[in-house]
Amino acid sequence: MSTNTLSKEDETRLLNFFNNTIAPKGMAKALRQVNYVMALGVIREDETLQQKLPE
Repeated sequence: MSTNTLSKEDETRLLNFFNNTIAPKGMAKALRQVNYVMALGVIREDETLQQKLPE
């Protein structure tokens, strides 16, 4: 796994974006939705879990 460091300008722009542009509740909701979709994808790919799910 590689790490990529950000410049100070990029860091500042990201901080401003997350602190001033996106509402915390909206961000939390979006993260939960993405997490849910990713979990569904993992379940669908795992054959063991597929056998346990009713169709």
